[in-house]
Amino acid sequence: MRKKLLSTMLVAVFSISISGIANAQEPEMPTASPEHAVLKKDRGAWDCKMKMWMGPGDPEESTGSETNKMVGDFWLISSFKGTFGGMDFTGSGTMGYDPKTKKYVGTWVDSMTPTVTHMSGTFDKKTQTMTLMGEGMGADGGPMKTKNVTVYKDDGSRVMTMYTAMPGSDEMMKTLEIIYTKRAKKKKSESK
Repeated sequence: MRKKLLSTMLVAVFSISISGIANAQEPEMPTASPEHAVLKKDRGAWDCKMKMWMGPGDPEESTGSETNKMVGDFWLISSFKGTFGGMDFTGSGTMGYDPKTKKYVGTWVDSMTPTVTHMSGTFDKKTQTMTLMGEGMGADGGPMKTKNVTVYKDDGSRVMTMYTAMPGSDEMMKTLEIIYTKRAKKKKSESK
């Protein structure tokens, strides 16, 4: 009798649990915000003209290309190819928007640096400017602070200027400028 009562109670508890699970509401899926929409400005293929200041004097000039794709509505993934100092250079980045901190957040890795650079910052809608502060490893192996300022000129161009703090200093110096020009999309008849 006791086993039958215990069995009946277990069936009742299990039935109530299953009923509660079936009636529980599914959690709401996150939706993209207007801040996430800013990331879509960078989608597509871009041609790049670069100037790099290694010290006093004229900058070194080179070219490159960047391809950017969205992962859903939340993340931009970048792939960069070019040359710096006469050497082939590749890099990859991620960029998103963190609704908790209300900051854009990103990472950068490349073929010349053994550590990841983490960045965060803001977008000024009025001036169409993204400003990101970052920290990575400098050439001396110590921490290096960077500031990237990207100004969106129109749908087909943007200019990113990087400033770097030299070791032992908080003063930022201009070290890199990249002018991005968006490639025109090929028409279906051209791609055959």
